[in-house]
Amino acid sequence: MRVRELMNSAAVWLAETMPGRAGRSSSDDSIRRALLAQLSSQRWWDPDRCDVAVRDGIVQIAGAAASAQEKIATRAAAESIAGVRGVNDHRSYGVPEGGFH
Repeated sequence: MRVRELMNSAAVWLAETMPGRAGRSSSDDSIRRALLAQLSSQRWWDPDRCDVAVRDGIVQIAGAAASAQEKIATRAAAESIAGVRGVNDHRSYGVPEGGFH
């Protein structure tokens, strides 16, 4: 399965399983709160490694991700929130610069 297909499938699944999605406000602050609430329920999400900002409905994610799968799941979660117009995930993943210590 291609990455884009996987992301779309994950977004559809999240949209179908999130109650009350249509009633959410689309303000940047409420988008950020909704996304962080959704992500905090995931075992793989580490708020100490990531930062989320929203401006004009565009979600910006910075920091470090544990894997490509984590980036895909985070994007799908963001895209499932009403009012999100786009997602830019700038996180890197893999072996940290300088290797493991």
